[in-house]
Amino acid sequence: MLIKFKKPDPRAGTVAQMDSSLGQHFIERGYADLHKEQAAAAPDVAAPAESAPQAADTPKAGRGKK
Repeated sequence: MLIKFKKPDPRAGTVAQMDSSLGQHFIERGYADLHKEQAAAAPDVAAPAESAPQAADTPKAGRGKK
């Protein structure tokens, strides 16, 4: 489900892909509107709980001199 957050939410204008129950929760509370799902839609923005970086994306710590 794609939703688009609306003002005064700090995420206003952001389109997010999320599971239907969480998206429906935001819509029912008035924080977001249903966004039309299209193949060429805006880039997906993960929900905050799902946005943790992957281990491969984090740089390795350098070794100091001994």
